[in-house]
Amino acid sequence: MVLELDRLSLIARGATLLSDLSASVKAGEFWCILGRNGAGKTTLIKTLAGLREADRGDIRLDGRRLAKWPLIALAKRRAYLAQQVVDHFPATVRDTVMTARYPYHMHLASGFGLESQTDRDAVERALGQFDLGPLAQRDVLTLSGGERRRVSLATVFAQDTALLFLDEPSAHLDLDIEQRVFAMLASEVRSGKTVVASVHDPNLAQRYATHAILLGAKNVRAGTLDEVLSTRNLAELFSHPVEELVLNGRRWFVPGPSG
Repeated sequence: MVLELDRLSLIARGATLLSDLSASVKAGEFWCILGRNGAGKTTLIKTLAGLREADRGDIRLDGRRLAKWPLIALAKRRAYLAQQVVDHFPATVRDTVMTARYPYHMHLASGFGLESQTDRDAVERALGQFDLGPLAQRDVLTLSGGERRRVSLATVFAQDTALLFLDEPSAHLDLDIEQRVFAMLASEVRSGKTVVASVHDPNLAQRYATHAILLGAKNVRAGTLDEVLSTRNLAELFSHPVEELVLNGRRWFVPGPSG
């Protein structure tokens, strides 16, 4: 699996978010996107997932332009976690997670199909991964923000794709669950999958990612952690001093004093 960005440019509300970004995202890589609020992290992830057109440049998945992929085939290749999910109708947690399996059992002629045992197994496995078994029959309209986020993550995992796009996956999650989720994502990467996630905490990127994109107003940097994740680059990105600490052989980034 290779996702190629060729001189990609994004424009929103008349402002250029990034210009001429070229990168190659390969199997077994974990990319984190960092940037200030409004920098364009969500726009970039939506574009990479094929949910909006690039304003300039091109994106190719396994050599084929992203816009040329049939939707069902693309849904079997990549999954997308939105930053926010709004439920308009009641549905159980299990049925909500089952929607991820639609590309695998739908019929092209009718648009409908019956779920298979493989679909049911994938859903039960995802429910277990996020400790949602006890909530499987709960209405999603009754869930807390953190519980609903776990349902969204379980839905992405149940889709079982080689490429995962996650917009702020740790939003609404407690600290312990956040760390579990990123450890699970890192495990998926070690198995050969690819993860692209937007985050606010550079320490999550430092601990779990292999690559990073720093989406700044003046500069966009993309590459391995060693190439782009530094106190100097982070201070420029967030317009605030950043210091580096080393604890038990691991780097941590902390805000420095202002002024």
